[in-house]
Amino acid sequence: MRVLYKTIKHFFRKVKRVIDFLPIIWKGHDFDYQYAVELFKYQLERMADFFESDDAYGLDSKIQAQRIRTVLRLMDKVYKDEYQLQHIDLIQKHYGEEKVEFVDNKLIITHAYAVNEKHQKEILEIRKMMAKHGYEKHKRAHKLLWDMIEHRIQWWWD
Repeated sequence: MRVLYKTIKHFFRKVKRVIDFLPIIWKGHDFDYQYAVELFKYQLERMADFFESDDAYGLDSKIQAQRIRTVLRLMDKVYKDEYQLQHIDLIQKHYGEEKVEFVDNKLIITHAYAVNEKHQKEILEIRKMMAKHGYEKHKRAHKLLWDMIEHRIQWWWD
């Protein structure tokens, strides 16, 4: 009787798990790695929740959950392009709202606080340097993220 109870409980736990994953899978596609990252992120969130629960057996489960949460925060920053896009807010804060338009098939970006064309060119140069710095920062964060996962993933079990 006890074995039957465990089997039924296990079956319903698996059904609940499938139902929990359905929205992630439903929104996913096979042509973009971003969907695989979202699925992996969702699994890591579930693991962290489990490690923080009373059901975890490991003595360091709470520590492993913290490490997973750190990876999840970095994953958000990397895959939401936080480092690559943060220069846009800084530029707009210092030089005013930007106006983007196409003139003769050429992209023209101007800023509200630019006093003249020379000042506008200086702003665009600053923007270009900041964008390059943001891209480099993004690349370092991406590498750090996957290095952290590679280094710690084999410890994430209970």
